[in-house]
Amino acid sequence: MKKISAFVAALLMTGMFLTAEDLAENTGAEAAGSERTSAPASFRYDTGDQVYSLSAGPLFNLFFWTPADPQPVVNGKMKVGGYISIGWDAYFNHRASLGAELGYGFARAIDDRLYNAVPFLGKISYLLIDGSFSLPVSFSAGLVYSSYDSQHYLGSMVKPEIAAVISLNDEWALGLRTAYWFIPELYFGDNSDQTSFGNFLTVKAAVTYSQQ
Repeated sequence: MKKISAFVAALLMTGMFLTAEDLAENTGAEAAGSERTSAPASFRYDTGDQVYSLSAGPLFNLFFWTPADPQPVVNGKMKVGGYISIGWDAYFNHRASLGAELGYGFARAIDDRLYNAVPFLGKISYLLIDGSFSLPVSFSAGLVYSSYDSQHYLGSMVKPEIAAVISLNDEWALGLRTAYWFIPELYFGDNSDQTSFGNFLTVKAAVTYSQQ
């Protein structure tokens, strides 16, 4: 009887030892998995990275709003034109950047009079999606020099934009950008009836180079 009791006790101690060992292994595996899960995400851009871009595409006049006219909304008076621009962005964290844009746009009226626009804009951008495919949105504001026939004007411009960008490698990327232009031309006093608000749309193909 004593031998049987000793044998049973030995079996129980061995089982307890193996169970404790299995628990320790499982706890270690869970801890390692937790460490892998909580590892920091990989970002395409870091603070100080700079991006240079060249983009071009058609310029569409949506309409002009001239409040003093009996029919204030004027559309269909301008043909499809074009726009080309160079840009620069500097990231101040993984997703947000400050930058600038210089461009030239043109379009002809249906009577062939030429409209020109030269924007000088500052902008702030944010990456909604970051990775090999990114989705940046931006808001730009600044000055624009515009001319139409013999009229010239230096005024303000705002431009919200959304883009889709595919990375080719760590430096180069291709994208498609769509932007809305709002250009107010404000006149006062005897010339207040000349006040107008231009509304345009651009769809541009872009190539970008990143300096990290």
